Amino acid sequence: MKFIYGLLALAASIVTANAQFCSIGLCLKEGDNCSPKNYNFTNNNVVDFNCEWGTFCPTSSQIFTPVCTKYSGPGETCGTPFTDCMSPYQCRTVNTLSTCAIGGYLGFGEDCNTDYQCGSGLYCVEGACSLKPNVICNYDGECPFGQWCNGTSLLNTPVQCQSVYASGSKCTRDGQCSYDNYCGYKDGDNNFMYCQPSFNKKLGDACSPHGSSFVDLESSYRYECSASLTCLGGTCQNPTMTVPTGDCMDAATQSCPSTYGSDCQCTSTSQIQTGKCTPTIVELNANCQTSVQSLVQCAIDHECPSIESITLGPDSCIMKHCKSELCESNCLQQPTDTCGDQPLYAVCNLPSSSSVVLPSFVLLIVAIIALLF
Repeated sequence: MKFIYGLLALAASIVTANAQFCSIGLCLKEGDNCSPKNYNFTNNNVVDFNCEWGTFCPTSSQIFTPVCTKYSGPGETCGTPFTDCMSPYQCRTVNTLSTCAIGGYLGFGEDCNTDYQCGSGLYCVEGACSLKPNVICNYDGECPFGQWCNGTSLLNTPVQCQSVYASGSKCTRDGQCSYDNYCGYKDGDNNFMYCQPSFNKKLGDACSPHGSSFVDLESSYRYECSASLTCLGGTCQNPTMTVPTGDCMDAATQSCPSTYGSDCQCTSTSQIQTGKCTPTIVELNANCQTSVQSLVQCAIDHECPSIESITLGPDSCIMKHCKSELCESNCLQQPTDTCGDQPLYAVCNLPSSSSVVLPSFVLLIVAIIALLF
């Protein structure tokens, strides 16, 4: 199940009333002045402003009056005080030409042309991402599909990739189990942990403090409790979330609950004196369980390698074969208030690399044109 942990990572701002500020206080459009000096701070409230999605505010000291500027896309220029690449693109320089490209998006065993395409610690060896000869693994992402890295800090101890354990086998961490299992204690046995199917805990069953059916998996959350249950106080329980209706910027008002994810959003983009508690984009429902199980099964069917060491891109295994399972997940809902038309997953809206002009190809075209004149 560790594979899925990195996939559905979502950033949720948790803001309490006592902090006395709201998110998305001002939503600036492309070309708007984004210098902090351009905005007043009144009544000890923090004016939170953002450039609309798809733009950024340059911070270079060379820019006297910064304005919200459109990010550079794939194949476009970067590396100047006035340019930046949209995530997950990175600025790559080849022969002095800097353009935006996605690197490290292929896992162990996937076909490659250059080292740049392979995830951290991997290299393009004979057309496939892998470790260099005679190099041992350091983490699970450096092992083939269905294997984990038997790493250790002890000297003179062999380090090698081993097959994941079968469901019901003893384990010490999630990475030792298959994608559709997690490593945890069974009811009545706190001496050993075992690989067991995700979502197998019922109402009232014991669970790990970090075990949860939430989708925020880049932290320590796991799919341990079934359907819409969550792990609270060491047992699987029905969440009872009540979102306050008052002004969450008022210190006397109850703060927005962070247990299930709720943040204080401004009531308008022009008025930053009041805010209301708004649930985050995580959905707790039975359909979420079905979505996760479909995504995991798709990853298993296509033998997608661990994404522990990669940047998820349009041509990553999970996006090539399981895009609909990820991008149309029933676990998510669009936030009620965003700055710009922000997608839930930016990678879902990116073109495949086959339509992206890479720096090396650009140089080749330039060279051919030069020969014609």
